[in-house]
Amino acid sequence: MASNEKKHPLLQRKFLLAVATVITILLSEYARVDIAPETLVKIMIPVCTWIVVEGYVDSKAVKK
Repeated sequence: MASNEKKHPLLQRKFLLAVATVITILLSEYARVDIAPETLVKIMIPVCTWIVVEGYVDSKAVKK
């Protein structure tokens, strides 16, 4: 895929990773899946950091 082609918004890695994280949290809270709170934090921090950094990199690439 050429760099100037746009992906469908629902197929972007940032969105899919955010959805997977939300599903993990919801499973932990409402489906009684036994996931320790410390484990959830260990999942959420790198995901949130990655999404923010990728967004920053993408915004800088658009400005060029």
